[in-house]
Amino acid sequence: MIEKSEEFFVVEVNDGIYLQKRLQGYEFVKDIKKASLYKKRYEAWESAKECGGKVKCYTITHEVMEVE
Repeated sequence: MIEKSEEFFVVEVNDGIYLQKRLQGYEFVKDIKKASLYKKRYEAWESAKECGGKVKCYTITHEVMEVE
């Protein structure tokens, strides 16, 4: 089994409500998979500061398993 993790940052505006960056501003989504992912914590912090949200760490783990 091969396991790989990717770490991103998301902005949580309210409990379970996340920020999605759009061309002309921001949108709020309930699904964390639709939230904007930031590679740098500082970029997420800037967006959180504008919207009054909190920066949260979001880790995605990929597993590859052999099938017999």
